[in-house]
Amino acid sequence: MLQKQFEEEEERSKEFLAKLNQIKKVSKDMKHKNVQSVQRQEWSKEYLQLMKVERMLNIDLESKLLLLEIQSDLPKFCLAALLEQGIQNYKQVKDELIYQLQNLKKIQLQLRREQLPRLDKKTNNESSQFKELAFSFKDYLQQMISKLEVEYQKESTIVDEDNEETLDMQQCNVTICNSFRSRIEQEYLNDKLILYAQNCDDEELEILENYAKALEYLYERYQLEIQKLTPKERIEVSEEMLYLGSSNSLHSMQRLMLHFPKKSRPELQEAVDYIRKQKDINKRLTILQRNWKIEYSQLQNKSEQLLNDMQQNKIQKNQRWMEYLQLKQQRIRIAEELEEKRVEYEKKQLILQQQKEEQREQQEQLDQVKHDEWLKHKAEIAEIALTYQVEKEQKRQQFLIQQQQQAEVVKKQQLQQIEQAKPRVQQRQEKEVVKREDKKLKQEIKKLEPEVKAQRIEDAINRYSIRPNVDKDFQRLISETETRQLRKQTKYDKADKIPLSNVTGFNINQLMSDMRYRLQVALNDAGLGQTAYAREVILGMSKPQ
Repeated sequence: MLQKQFEEEEERSKEFLAKLNQIKKVSKDMKHKNVQSVQRQEWSKEYLQLMKVERMLNIDLESKLLLLEIQSDLPKFCLAALLEQGIQNYKQVKDELIYQLQNLKKIQLQLRREQLPRLDKKTNNESSQFKELAFSFKDYLQQMISKLEVEYQKESTIVDEDNEETLDMQQCNVTICNSFRSRIEQEYLNDKLILYAQNCDDEELEILENYAKALEYLYERYQLEIQKLTPKERIEVSEEMLYLGSSNSLHSMQRLMLHFPKKSRPELQEAVDYIRKQKDINKRLTILQRNWKIEYSQLQNKSEQLLNDMQQNKIQKNQRWMEYLQLKQQRIRIAEELEEKRVEYEKKQLILQQQKEEQREQQEQLDQVKHDEWLKHKAEIAEIALTYQVEKEQKRQQFLIQQQQQAEVVKKQQLQQIEQAKPRVQQRQEKEVVKREDKKLKQEIKKLEPEVKAQRIEDAINRYSIRPNVDKDFQRLISETETRQLRKQTKYDKADKIPLSNVTGFNINQLMSDMRYRLQVALNDAGLGQTAYAREVILGMSKPQ
């Protein structure tokens, strides 16, 4: 039995392990598939983001190339650039020198705080030489700057006196606006979808009409925005003024005042404001160009998608119609084939029916021959059966006579045996009667045994002891003891309420936490404090930790 149970448990554990392995494999496959799906989603998102960035960069590049084509003919002023480079180099060198001097001061302060010995003469000489080099380089830079300023003033006076090259910045902005406007007009007129509308169906015309309306609205909106950005005021600004005023530095006004001392401050301020305004207009124009490309491409893509969807629906309808026609032709062809097969089947059925009739006639002839043979055989068997029945009846009568003779012989033998066994049977009957009487006496004695024992005990008690006549009182067992009643009636004084914590070695909390003490009190209240049962219970209790 144990071996069978062990084998069954082993088989169950194997099945459980196999199921666990299957679950683990399925979970691994699911995790792998989930990871692959998450990676595909992330890759698709990154791909879409990169495509968007690529489109925006292409739009920015085209707008910047257009501006460069327009502004490629403008000359540049080189002297101011040289001056700015010199000033920047001077500032860098100055900052490096100041930084090194500050480091030297920090080192000296640390040495003083730590009360270390001072620097040697060599280090002092090196620091002094470094300072002298810094100041000499500063003087050299100031001399170079003064020379450059003198040359710049000379060239600016020459430019002011000659007034040979002046630049109309308004004209530049107008050219940009006109180029952008002409580009929009060309895209509007040469739109491929509007040209496609000349050779399309009625269903596609609705989409193309909506597209043309949206494109016309977009074209008008951008035309209005370009008109808003076209400059109205006309101010002539020189090349040099344009270069100096267009810098992003905060000292552009001071530089203009330095280079153009003959012009008043409000004129220069007006020129600076005008230059900044034109720069803002250029930025807005670039933004407009970019937005135009984005919106135009989005509108065109949407309309193309709608047309493609419509064409796909038409293709699907045509495909369904073709499938329907093919099915119809196939059904006609199948019907013709079925008709041909039906004619062939009918011919074959006629031939088979003729063959079956011939076979049926042959079979009827054979059956008739067999029936005649069977009738002959039946008559022969009937004769044989009659002879067999006669013989069987004779044998049965002989057997019955023999059985009667044997039964008479057996009865005679049994009567002889009974007469011989009569005295033994009578003896056995007498013995059984005696046994039954003895059994009855024993049963009666057993029934009377408890009464006899009780009578004997009463006789012994009456002879050898004296019993007091006491009535049974169950209320005495249930009622409270005298000690319990006395405790309830007692009234405690101050002397009884002295705290045990004053006594050394005792604490009321420690004493009451001992379960043995509380159990002893409960046993005393019940009147069982001095019994053996109470001692066993208290000894069995464990000490408090």
